[in-house]
Amino acid sequence: MLVERKNNEIIVTLDGAVNVDFLQQTLDYLRYLELGAKSKASQAQINQLAQDAKKGWWEKNRDKFIK
Repeated sequence: MLVERKNNEIIVTLDGAVNVDFLQQTLDYLRYLELGAKSKASQAQINQLAQDAKKGWWEKNRDKFIK
């Protein structure tokens, strides 16, 4: 593995044998951290948004699970 810093970016080079699914999950988490660092939203606002999104999903999909 090679890690380089160029300008305002960090470049990571990995061997091709790395599990791509795990790598994608890790990159998604890093993207979450990157976006969160720039966010002006409070943790309470983020929690409320997540709760609203889950509730909306459940309301749309409830009939698929409860018969």
